[in-house]
Amino acid sequence: MQRFLFENVDLDIKNSDYDTALTKINILKKLQVPSDTIESLLFEIAFCYTKQIA
Repeated sequence: MQRFLFENVDLDIKNSDYDTALTKINILKKLQVPSDTIESLLFEIAFCYTKQIA
């Protein structure tokens, strides 16, 4: 389940679907995925989002 969510979060980020990616990240939090792993996904969203609007 976790691997499936990670793969889909990456795909959502690549497709600029940040809201869906965040929803899946919140599910990963509930599944008690290590916070450093989740933080890296959040940083990736922030980087891609700011790059897109710049």
